[in-house]
Amino acid sequence: MPPSNAPGSIILVLIFVALFVWIWSVIFKKAGYPRAVGLLMLVPVVNVVTLIYFAVAEWPIQVELARIAPQGERDRPTDKIDTMLRQAAALEQRGEWQEAIKSFEILADELRGQPGAAFAAHSAKRIRERHLPRSVSTA
Repeated sequence: MPPSNAPGSIILVLIFVALFVWIWSVIFKKAGYPRAVGLLMLVPVVNVVTLIYFAVAEWPIQVELARIAPQGERDRPTDKIDTMLRQAAALEQRGEWQEAIKSFEILADELRGQPGAAFAAHSAKRIRERHLPRSVSTA
């Protein structure tokens, strides 16, 4: 009969459990939660509920970043602005100069006084100067 390897298996399992808890602790810490929340990942059913909560709840780090953000940044609808910026850049890449200029100008107007407004205005000006003949750019 071969010798039992139970002590070695137990040690290996304990190492993997410790690694598992440590990884989750680091993830939760980076999200702004206490490291101890990583221990919840060892409890069956509770670990699934914890992951669901983690996925849908606003993380403490997000709350803190929103709190310290400048007032203009807090009120800015970033998803809409990011989408508009991507669309304007895509129009420029496709060579649709007039539409790209129009999109960048709308974006600059919406961002007036906020970060990104100068970039959008400069982008519209750059496209107008590089790609449109003088007669079209003054129209």
